[in-house]
Amino acid sequence: MFHLEIFVGLEGRDAQSRPLCTFLEVGARTGGAETPFVWREVHGYDLMEAAMRIQLGWDIPSVRSTGPATGGVGGWLLVPAPAARPCRITEATPMVGRVPGP
Repeated sequence: MFHLEIFVGLEGRDAQSRPLCTFLEVGARTGGAETPFVWREVHGYDLMEAAMRIQLGWDIPSVRSTGPATGGVGGWLLVPAPAARPCRITEATPMVGRVPGP
């Protein structure tokens, strides 16, 4: 499991007219807020338990079915509101190549 964070740009577009996105981070953990709880409710699988078992070197439980597939989906999209508006990120410090680093 992992979570991924990006900034979606309000200015500028790529060659296909899609908004430019800037990678922020990827974490080898479940996301915060209600994400693990929504996942457990929708899929019947406890991501936090699985993460703990992986870290301890234990076997992880197989995905438990909550019933026949219905085609429904669920999720939790986090879109934080800026503390002060307008809020613009003007620079970022890359961590690639740093020692120690990712």
